[in-house]
Amino acid sequence: MITLALLSIVAGGCGVSQQTRMRPYEQKELHCIQQYRNGDIQTAKQALLDYLRLLKDEEASGLPFMKTAWSKALAAARLSLIYQQLGDTALANQYLQKTITWARQDAQEEGNKISLEKTDEQLQMLMTNSVNKLDENTSPKWRRN
Repeated sequence: MITLALLSIVAGGCGVSQQTRMRPYEQKELHCIQQYRNGDIQTAKQALLDYLRLLKDEEASGLPFMKTAWSKALAAARLSLIYQQLGDTALANQYLQKTITWARQDAQEEGNKISLEKTDEQLQMLMTNSVNKLDENTSPKWRRN
């Protein structure tokens, strides 16, 4: 959910009109982040699904949002972990594949040759470790139960 911080950085370089148009997205992102951190596992799952839909809307808006593929990869990695904990291995695997796809897309957009050369398993481990580290710092409620 690092997109919120990136939105603030990007918004600084935008005109007033674009900043005004970006504000509702920022507010919705903040709501999703709060739901993910403070909700039970079902609430966290729904917040991430809503967040992925919001990222799709952001892309379609034509506004200068950054790091969308990376944000999608993080959200998908979190969903994979949630579905794993819920015992739904099919959806856990589906979101794991989306994680890998979006992580590769981000690496390509950023010109990150090291990440592009990683195997699917290495990318999976990288993203899982990234999510675990981020969640360790924010301590979402669903992970404490």
